Amino acid sequence: MASNVSGFRCGSCLIPAQENAFFYAIEENYKKTGIFKRNPGRWNMGIEMSSLAQNVLSNLESMPEPGGFLKAFDPLTGETKWSVPIPHYWNGGVLGTAGGLVFQGDALGMFSAYDKETGERLWEFNTYTSMLAPPISFEIDGEQYVSILTGSGGGDLFGGEPLPPIEIQASLTYNNFGRLFVFKLGGQKELPIPDVRDKTIPEQVLADVSNDQIRNGESNYNQYCAVCHGFVSSLLEDYRI
Repeated sequence: MASNVSGFRCGSCLIPAQENAFFYAIEENYKKTGIFKRNPGRWNMGIEMSSLAQNVLSNLESMPEPGGFLKAFDPLTGETKWSVPIPHYWNGGVLGTAGGLVFQGDALGMFSAYDKETGERLWEFNTYTSMLAPPISFEIDGEQYVSILTGSGGGDLFGGEPLPPIEIQASLTYNNFGRLFVFKLGGQKELPIPDVRDKTIPEQVLADVSNDQIRNGESNYNQYCAVCHGFVSSLLEDYRI
């Protein structure tokens, strides 16, 4: 939801919305026994984590396309006043100002200002880092500033690179830079373009193991490691590299 500066009026709730499907497969042990057994050290969500990646990949065609949106929603009528599509679903919080502007940072690193009445993008600045926090605004000696903390977090960091058509997050393309940006009218500071992260996977040495051992290792990784370290290349340490 939006954080509002005193004097901001638009008659709508400003929502950083997302549509992102998740695949739920009932845990195998529960299907056999009808009893859910808690396993210390695991996430205990009641779903079959050991084959989650395989289940997702085998059902991609039937899963709805994910996406992100900045929406102006009228709670009195239940109607959407305007909606701006964003090429990723894990985007930041929203700020509305008395000057009729709506600010939001997104997963691709763009910090943008929109018209509160139409949703038209009026200004943008590339921070080269995904953003999850909402912006704030403050005044010093009669001059207004807008500030935002960059850097992503939460569950999106373990998922790794998204599948097309969703674009790759800036935090995975460059890095998850934790920075404080402060903007004002007439500000001249420029930001250098960072280097792209090297995510090259080294050549793998063939292991002398059986298919059963490979499957067991895959299952253990999915259950104990993948939630933090990714099903594919992720922001946290990628165990393939």
